[in-house]
Amino acid sequence: MIPLKANSSGGAQPRPKRHHVHPLPARAHLEIRFTRVEGYKQAIRNRVSVKGDEVPPLWLDPTKIPPEVQLKAALTTNAGRPSLVGPGRPEDADLNPYRAGRREQELVFDNWRRI
Repeated sequence: MIPLKANSSGGAQPRPKRHHVHPLPARAHLEIRFTRVEGYKQAIRNRVSVKGDEVPPLWLDPTKIPPEVQLKAALTTNAGRPSLVGPGRPEDADLNPYRAGRREQELVFDNWRRI
């Protein structure tokens, strides 16, 4: 059961009058038809395979990590490349809550312990 808010006017409001539009018989060939879209699907045509032993290691330097970044959901373009154009606002992410109240040596030790 879905709770509904009571109508303050006391009764049901009359429906607005609908106006149906029909083409003139002489212009029936100019009719515009719109298809009903049920959903969108992005087909993945390419498969990516990686040979792990040929990929060089990635070394992270904790002194070169930016303290603040902006994040946004990435949508892909028709060409399959990431794009930041789309719905939603960028959000800020920072390491300040993680770094607050900790010494630099403790942060370095914590990072190395997770490797």
